[in-house]
Amino acid sequence: MHYNFILFDLDGTIFDFHKAEEYALKKLFQFFNIKGDFEELKNTYIDINLSTWEEFRKQKISAAELKTKRFKLFSNKINMQISPQEFSRMYQKFLSESADLLDGAKEALDSLKQQNIELVLITNGLADVQNRRLQNSTIKKYFSDLFISEEIGYAKPHPKIFEHIFQKFFSAEKDKTLIVGDNLESDIKGGNDFGIKTCWFNPNSVENVSTIVPDYEITQLREIAHIIEI
Repeated sequence: MHYNFILFDLDGTIFDFHKAEEYALKKLFQFFNIKGDFEELKNTYIDINLSTWEEFRKQKISAAELKTKRFKLFSNKINMQISPQEFSRMYQKFLSESADLLDGAKEALDSLKQQNIELVLITNGLADVQNRRLQNSTIKKYFSDLFISEEIGYAKPHPKIFEHIFQKFFSAEKDKTLIVGDNLESDIKGGNDFGIKTCWFNPNSVENVSTIVPDYEITQLREIAHIIEI
């Protein structure tokens, strides 16, 4: 077996983040009585959220600033005076309630665990949200640890977050490690830069127009079983 240590991204790779996000936003808009077309409001928030997370990944803002900045910008955009702190608190509460898995996730994890492969999670999510979601899920038992960028102080693709993992799992070998994730910029670039093999989970077969090249590409999580035996 070539790979015996696998780092899994969480949202978009194991958890169905789009489903969780939609659920949280619907509850949020209802809670604050925000009227209007849901899809339009959702897309407005998503655009703001993505740009704010990009600032966080590039270390231009902290996790604490991210939590409130995105909702301050969103409130301004929809012309509503809502406390960004309260907005953020309720959104995180609603988001943490959803722990739906992507198709094939549990089966893939079952297969890997039966082969005694060490599995850990590495996520750029927020600590309160990700810890609660994992506690409420059916997959916690598969993972030895959960590494969250907010707690470590660095976000993927920064090498410091990977160094932190290897300091804890000191017996892990880079040439026997694989990172699996759906985000080219954070997961695949992070793995490439750190010197470990990378697997891009691309369930919608999106064309890769970037300069970031994964070692492997899969459209279904069960395909990982074939990769680890290479």
